[in-house]
Amino acid sequence: MAFDHDRGRLTGIFDFADSGFGPPHREFVQVSLIDPDLALRSMRAYEARTGNGLDPRRVFLLAAAMRLSELAGAAETGENVPMILNLAIGWLRQHAIR
Repeated sequence: MAFDHDRGRLTGIFDFADSGFGPPHREFVQVSLIDPDLALRSMRAYEARTGNGLDPRRVFLLAAAMRLSELAGAAETGENVPMILNLAIGWLRQHAIR
């Protein structure tokens, strides 16, 4: 938990359920699904702080693969196919994060 001791308040909860070792590009996929610009700014901050370079195109491709996987799962179950198809099409129409 993230706790602000000065204010005596809980400010956040960390969930490490899917934690593991892997390429740092994966860490920016979820935020890129929310806002590609936020993802790019976060990646730039990460690069500045760590000195490790990231390829924004790789993050975009990993996110696109996730959207296609969601679509495949929906097609398999028959649930929410139109909604997830629209999400996938919308994602793929975006320009790759620059």
